Amino acid sequence: MSDQLQVNHSILKLEGAGHHNWTANDGLMLSAHTWGERKSGVLPVVCLPGLTRNTRDFYRVAKHLSDQGHYVVAMDYRGRGLSQYAADYTSYSLPQEAEDIEAGLTSLGIEDYVLLGTSRGGLHAMSFGYRHKGRLKGAILNDIGPELPENALQWIVNSVGSKMTEPNWEDAVARLKSLYAQSFTALSDQDWLDAACQFYEEAPEGLRLSYDAHLKDALLDAAKATPEVDLWALFDGLKDMPHLLIRGSNSPLLSERTAQAMQERHPEMDMHTVAQEGHAPLLWGAAVQERIERFLAEL
Repeated sequence: MSDQLQVNHSILKLEGAGHHNWTANDGLMLSAHTWGERKSGVLPVVCLPGLTRNTRDFYRVAKHLSDQGHYVVAMDYRGRGLSQYAADYTSYSLPQEAEDIEAGLTSLGIEDYVLLGTSRGGLHAMSFGYRHKGRLKGAILNDIGPELPENALQWIVNSVGSKMTEPNWEDAVARLKSLYAQSFTALSDQDWLDAACQFYEEAPEGLRLSYDAHLKDALLDAAKATPEVDLWALFDGLKDMPHLLIRGSNSPLLSERTAQAMQERHPEMDMHTVAQEGHAPLLWGAAVQERIERFLAEL
């Protein structure tokens, strides 16, 4: 690796963030990070990551929002990030995660809030439109919608748990590029290394993806057992509140056609497209951060 490139320990260690633990209903210890201070009249922003991701994904946007006076909470699902891994992988499910999130909000004393959900986190945002009707005051969906292309879903299932470790940062960057370079077309070498700091954690074997490999088993079991959910009906849970859709221009999971159909169904929904990024937008750029801040200000 070039001597000019630097491993971003601020991201790895979530420097400057507070840390909070709570216990799930089955005894599992769960983890969240916080930025900023609670203020009267300012809604907390709760951030939920994608399927295999963790709170480090929100490090930059959370710092930006806290600098603007917001209190931000980012949660690790069970089996991801600093949350404890479950002995029973079947608990890696949307219903159990929803229970965990609710317990985390209670533990933090959060009543009313705004939810920023990336991918799987956006599915939770839709469901909480019903689950916390009246409490959820606004939602930001990062690259997720009610139509999920089968080929994109299959690619995700195939990639989860397939290669969990890398010996060093150079190989970790090469791995990410092999998976995502076609859709993230404007990242510099340092950007790719920073992205690797969000995906990987340091481990005795070198580097390890920050999730339980048994998540793949949970996905395969869920595909066999779970009846198909009407995601359009789930999306309608947001209809009576402000919501913003963020889409990567190169996203394989959220097509431009689906985004337009969402806009037609919810004409009041705001949209923002992140150029030259795929699934899911990193939320690093000034334009997308300012758009999120404007959305929050309009609440």
